[in-house]
Parts: sequence; structure tokens; C-alpha cells
Amino acid sequence: MGVFSQFIANPKEKFTIRRSSLVLVAVTLLAVIGTSFYSQGQPQNQPPRPARSRTDETLAMWNSIGNKLIAMAQDFPEHKYDFKVQIISSRMPQQ
Repeated sequence: MGVFSQFIANPKEKFTIRRSSLVLVAVTLLAVIGTSFYSQGQPQNQPPRPARSRTDETLAMWNSIGNKLIAMAQDFPEHKYDFKVQIISSRMPQQ
């Protein structure tokens, strides 16, 4: 604060800078304390799960996409099931 105080002539600005620095310190302390409490709540002696194979990951993604497609198909209105694309001619009419 000593370095910046020579540039700040207004005491109101000094108070604002001091308050904002205190808020920054408080938020940092809360973040550090919160993460330490969170890590203490998890079991430490639990062995890590084995890594999934590429086959398992691919199957999981395939099933996820399939389930999303099924949900989309169920939401699609029935009156649009017979929709057909119209071919539009882009040629100029002959004169």
C-alpha cells in the first residue's frame, strides 16, 4: 500500500483500495479453507477405479448418442413423418 499511496491523493480512494484488498484476501482464504474441507470429506483409503478400456468408453458414448436420438425421435411430431424434400429447379426459365 505504501507504494501506491503516494499516487493516490484522495483518502476515499485509499479506503476503497484497502477494502478491496481485504475482500480479495477474505475470498482467497475462504477458497483455500473450502477446498481443504472438501478434500477431507472424501475417503482417502479407497483404491482408484481401474481405467476404462477404449471399447467401454466407445460403447458408453454410442449408447448415450443413441438415447439422445431416441428422445429426439419421440419428441418429433407425427404429422411430419411423411415429409419429403422438394426438388427446386435453379435453372432460368427459357424465353
